[in-house]
Amino acid sequence: MINARLTAIGEDMVPAADQERYQRWIRARVGPALTALGLPGGAGDTDERHSRRAELLALVGIAGNDPDVQRRARELAAQYMANPSSLPGTSAPAVLRVAAVGGDAALYAQYVAQIEKHTANPRSTSASSTRCPISGIRRSWRARCSTPSHPLCGRRIPAP
Repeated sequence: MINARLTAIGEDMVPAADQERYQRWIRARVGPALTALGLPGGAGDTDERHSRRAELLALVGIAGNDPDVQRRARELAAQYMANPSSLPGTSAPAVLRVAAVGGDAALYAQYVAQIEKHTANPRSTSASSTRCPISGIRRSWRARCSTPSHPLCGRRIPAP
C-alpha cells in the first residue's frame, strides 16, 4: 500500500526538477531494508518475508529508480524465464516489473515471447500460478512508455 502511494507521489506530485532528489530519498530510506533482506532471498523465508522483499524491491527499483536494483532484477528475471522455480511466486511479479523499468528492446522481446508461449500453452505456467506472471508486465510497460526517458518509449505494447 505504501509502495503505491510513494510511487504515485513521485510520479504525480514531485516536479520534474525534484525527481532525482525524491528518488535519492527513496533509495536512502528504503534501500537499506531491501539490502538487509537480500535478493532473491532464501528458500526458507516465509511468504510474509518474500512479500515484504517484493514490495521493497518495487519501491527502490521503480520509485527510487535504483540502477543497481534494476540490474539485479534483470538478472533474476533472466533466471526466472529460464527456470520459473528460481524465484518464489510472491517475488516474481515484482522482479519482472523492476527489470522492465530498466529494460531494453531485447528484454521486451523476451517478455513478449514468454507471454506468447504461455498464451499458446496455458498449462506451462508453474503449479502455484494460474496465469503467466509476465503477462502483468504489459500494464507496467504501457504506463512507462509515455515517459520519454524510458528505453521502450514509442513501442506499441500488445493489448491483453
